[in-house]
Amino acid sequence: MKAKKLLMRVSSICLIAILAISVAACVKPPVEREQFVLCTSKEGTAGYAVGTAVSAVMKEYLKDAGFDLLILTSSTSTTKLICETRCEEAQACYLNNWGMKDLYNDAGPYSEKPCQCKIQQGWWWLPMQLTYITLADRDDINCLHDLAGKKVFHQAPASSNFDTCKAALTAIGVWDDIDTRTIDYAATADALKMGTIDAVVATVYYLGKSGAPWMTDVDARCDVKAIIPTAEEIKTIAAVPGLGWRYTDCADWLSGENAARWPDKAPGVSVNFGFHFAPCASTDIVYKIFKILIEEGDALAPYYATMADYAEYQKKNGPLALEVDSIDLNPSVPVHPGVAKYMKEHDVWKDTWVVGGA
Repeated sequence: MKAKKLLMRVSSICLIAILAISVAACVKPPVEREQFVLCTSKEGTAGYAVGTAVSAVMKEYLKDAGFDLLILTSSTSTTKLICETRCEEAQACYLNNWGMKDLYNDAGPYSEKPCQCKIQQGWWWLPMQLTYITLADRDDINCLHDLAGKKVFHQAPASSNFDTCKAALTAIGVWDDIDTRTIDYAATADALKMGTIDAVVATVYYLGKSGAPWMTDVDARCDVKAIIPTAEEIKTIAAVPGLGWRYTDCADWLSGENAARWPDKAPGVSVNFGFHFAPCASTDIVYKIFKILIEEGDALAPYYATMADYAEYQKKNGPLALEVDSIDLNPSVPVHPGVAKYMKEHDVWKDTWVVGGA
């Protein structure tokens, strides 16, 4: 009897063991998802605000990869990170069309140490203009030549906006005569009021519909006016390859007297911003990310006012209109294969453009 009970016990243990092994064999090990990292600029900038919006939307819509943000000081620093680490820390970054031109010409911030791993054109989401502003009672500052001898904040020195301003003001011969100041974006209103700076270049989005987050504080606390370039200044800057002009058609980015004071068709140096992809970023994942950003514009809108402007722009001009216009600014700069694939599927690809390689 004892032998029989022992045999039954051993049999039961064996059966449990067999069942456990069988179950284990049927349970598939978890699939490790690819991790995608977008490197963008610091808090207070459009790059940061849109980066957080994109991250939130990707966590909801992108099922095949994880999505994280890496925050650095400026757009140029995000590009250099990819150049130096070759996808080890990030697969996408933040840059404007002038910065892209410098990158591919080993110029500006890339002249001393050219990048060997150059990003490729990706998702262009921001038509911007750079317009200098000063306090409304500054009768001594009315055009760009009046900035000579003045203390001016051209935004972060390691940013592509800074490099764009430098190119524009160098063209008219005043850059070397300006006392360039570096401050924190959040300190701009105080700096204007205290005289630490005499002028600052404002970033205006979507022809005046919105502006940089840090400009909200300036608008609330300072009476400001636009510094309007002369016809000759506009002509000289427009002659620089890669530079052009935009003109606001509203002053919605300002309030009260500042909005009332803002002139019709105020000019600003034209730049477009976007998030761009490293050549080593997966074509499949980039295609899916780009598809979500183009087709789910409304999902981005609740996270940041400028993304609501983006969604409205898409509806008015077509979902890929801004993309086409932006690539045309640098047609020889490669477009990431994942982006190119989507654009070819939607019959907007141009034979004059270049598909990037790994």
